[in-house]
Amino acid sequence: MTKKKNPTKSLEEKLLKQLKGQNLTDAELKRVIKGMREPRKHRIKQYTHNETDEFLFGLLGDSHFGAKSTNKAALNDYYKKAYNDHGVREFYHAGDIVDGIPVHRGMIFEQYALGVDAQVEDVAKDYPSLEDAVTYFITGNHGLWAQKNVGVDVGNLIENKRDDLIYLGPEEADIQVAKAITLRLIHPGGGSSYALSYKPQKIIEAYSGGTKPNILGIGHFHKMIQMYYRNVHAFMTGTFENQTPFMRSKGLAAHVGGWVIKGRSHPKKGILEIQGLFIPYYD
Repeated sequence: MTKKKNPTKSLEEKLLKQLKGQNLTDAELKRVIKGMREPRKHRIKQYTHNETDEFLFGLLGDSHFGAKSTNKAALNDYYKKAYNDHGVREFYHAGDIVDGIPVHRGMIFEQYALGVDAQVEDVAKDYPSLEDAVTYFITGNHGLWAQKNVGVDVGNLIENKRDDLIYLGPEEADIQVAKAITLRLIHPGGGSSYALSYKPQKIIEAYSGGTKPNILGIGHFHKMIQMYYRNVHAFMTGTFENQTPFMRSKGLAAHVGGWVIKGRSHPKKGILEIQGLFIPYYD
């Protein structure tokens, strides 16, 4: 009886023969094999911060510490107003807390703190610190540049420097801010659109049923807008970086400021009421 040939084994032998002919180093071979693996299913990290019927928090993004255009005065004033005038004790930062390592020509000349270590130290020293106030943050694309290019996670480095700065992971995180109410922090990619509402709309449209958050905080675009779409209360977080030379060359405005979000919820009915107050700053 003739033994059937295993087609999978034949394919593996053929691929192995081809790889050997490429004279790859062990490190290069590992990268090729890693790239051939089926990607893991994407999972958003989930956290529980509040189980009451009411929620109150600050929402901001894109502070870009290390960039000459960062507006620390506005950031500090926002924290004080949210803290003293509105009773906020929890702040959520939607990414790009630092400006990251230079990745395009001329970016190095737009920074006062060069390198990951210098920017992390700058955050540890100058990021707003108020008694009993905590800031939870994701990193965003500028922080990921460092991870991809030099292999360090900026979020972990910052969290190790300050007890009141809590890292929730890169790009996305889900937080329960009230009973059955989820705030999703995201830092997407891509450029700004002509209509401010277009990006939030397309992001929300991409969520399938059962995966949508109740509240969506969107960083990256340096714009502010509040909209309600597909039962999602979306907020573009604005920024605490003044208009950069790059943004000016592209005709893009920077909406400097941050939000105070508060409301009431019901475990079965969802959000009963929500109020978004934006605190703006001008050059």
